[in-house]
Amino acid sequence: MNPTDVIWQVSRRLQDDLETIANAVTELHPEKHKDIIDALHEVELLMHTQINILERLQRRYQAGGRF
Repeated sequence: MNPTDVIWQVSRRLQDDLETIANAVTELHPEKHKDIIDALHEVELLMHTQINILERLQRRYQAGGRF
């Protein structure tokens, strides 16, 4: 497996997990489960950061950058 395949695979998995979180949040009670919802939103922000890092890395590989 080459580096771009690894990047794509990890990005795809993070996207899938974001969908799972979004679906889970809609099923939780906004007041009863506020702490869980807040924690999931923090996790979501961290996952977006990870996705952004992977996208930067992908652009470097597409531009022919070396590491």
